[in-house]
Amino acid sequence: MRIKIKTLIQRLALLMLVFFMTACHLPGLPGSSEGSIKIAGFSSTEGNTMLEIVAQLIEEETDYEVERIRNLSASYMMHQALRRGDADISAINYTGNDYVIILGYEAENDPTKVYETVRDEYRKMYNWKYYPTYGFENTYAFVVTEEFASENNLQTVSDLEVIAGDLKVGTDPQWPTRTGDGYPAFKEIYGFEIGDLVPMNIDLVYDALISGSVNAIVGYTTDGRIPSYGLTVLEDDRGIFPAYDAVATAKQDTLDDFPGVDEVISRLEGKISTEKMQEFNYEGSHNLREPVELAREFLKEHNYFRD
Repeated sequence: MRIKIKTLIQRLALLMLVFFMTACHLPGLPGSSEGSIKIAGFSSTEGNTMLEIVAQLIEEETDYEVERIRNLSASYMMHQALRRGDADISAINYTGNDYVIILGYEAENDPTKVYETVRDEYRKMYNWKYYPTYGFENTYAFVVTEEFASENNLQTVSDLEVIAGDLKVGTDPQWPTRTGDGYPAFKEIYGFEIGDLVPMNIDLVYDALISGSVNAIVGYTTDGRIPSYGLTVLEDDRGIFPAYDAVATAKQDTLDDFPGVDEVISRLEGKISTEKMQEFNYEGSHNLREPVELAREFLKEHNYFRD
């Protein structure tokens, strides 16, 4: 009898274990990611703001649950997250990064060619949808103060050649050795060398420019300090910096499994300008506002782009 009772207890324990293991995978139960959409974003203010815009739009306009994957630090990590199934949607990709870093092409300055190549390759290779641009790009740019531009009659990057030997240019740590669109390519394409490169944390270059520690910087076009500090972006007249249009990417299987999500994401095409992203970045980095708040205000202001 003891053996039978012991056997019965073991069988009941096994049945309970199977039940709970199965229950943990049922949609809607706490702790389960089944039935939810996993959306990934980069660690920057820009990346987190776009993550919130896409996530909140889907939450508002559908009944689907959204899981946020925050603070990915590089395009390669985002790509691997999609490939491994850790993410279903990338809230933001940059076409130039995907073209060069992921697909291995040489840097290209035609934004249409870059976008269409990545779109077609991702569809064929991974069955992913590469959405049209949100309306802004984030690429490198030579930036000077208005006063310095006026004093030296600067409008284009080529205009810097006359004063190149006296230039002290602040950059992020990568640009002096970066292939494709860094300093080695700059010397080849523009045909002159800069007197002094000063690599530093990108968050410091703008203050260094304003203080006069450097007289030009290689910054990012969506940085909110460009308009707030009244800085001048020089035209890249010889096209060293490739297109870095911002887009969303989604697995087609996810779009098929969650009807309506494709239409919701598509509403954002062309809706966010470079100037608007500069504003988001300034509010986040300078005024310390949270991306979730910035996204909520933006979507409500535009009625979730229902029209």
